[in-house]
Amino acid sequence: MWTSIVPQNLTTHNYENWRIWMKNYLLAHDLWDIVEATTESPLPEQAEFKEWQKKNAAALYAIHILCSLDVFLKIKEIDSAGLCWNALADIKMECTPKPEPEPEPEPILQSEKENVYLKFRSLCLAIGNGCEAVKEFIENSPEAVREKLTNFGDTALHLAAYNGNVKVVEEILNNNNETALSIAAGSGNLRLAECMINKSKKLACVAGTTYIPVNVACGKGHRDVTCFLYSVTPLDFLLPEAGAFGSLLLHAAICNHFFGKKASNFL
Repeated sequence: MWTSIVPQNLTTHNYENWRIWMKNYLLAHDLWDIVEATTESPLPEQAEFKEWQKKNAAALYAIHILCSLDVFLKIKEIDSAGLCWNALADIKMECTPKPEPEPEPEPILQSEKENVYLKFRSLCLAIGNGCEAVKEFIENSPEAVREKLTNFGDTALHLAAYNGNVKVVEEILNNNNETALSIAAGSGNLRLAECMINKSKKLACVAGTTYIPVNVACGKGHRDVTCFLYSVTPLDFLLPEAGAFGSLLLHAAICNHFFGKKASNFL
């Protein structure tokens, strides 16, 4: 059927796709030369007129039936396939909406959070440079140790833990240190974990999100940190009555071959 030769009829918004489909169809049926002819059509008395007339009618008919009604009404009086094709391009230009000017951006007001980030940006840089710079900053702005310095809620202590800077951690250790211990456990930094536990052994029993620090270290496969944190974690926290901490620790230890590769075969 004629109506199945292209996926969609021509409307005022799909001209570019329709043009490609239609051109390929006309090429396949040896009708495209009629559409893109650069010379005038032959006169009725000329021998080639009958063949041209037949091809022109076939091309024109294909174009007509594959247009939506509103488009067809604009081209129905055109009797040349070539002129009809060009008219469709003009109609497409008429129907293409002009891009609306983009609204001018509203002035951005700095939020309180952005002001905090800017205020303590030098502290973030100091954490990577060394303890003395951090110590000097904290002496001048002691409230800095309690501020969240990143979009993820990290304090100065957390950033120091990420960098593995033990001296900086010792300088700025604060009430948010339970999360920092989990970071140290997950990164396998034994010295950093020892530093935090020496400050407060209770940290070994405080869960960051779901796991206590020994779970985090074991899950990451850090054997030495796991052994240390296990030694300072009260046994009561690893019993079934306290939750899943103990079973999770055993499962992670077996998966990471802490008891040898054969043990994992029992899982």
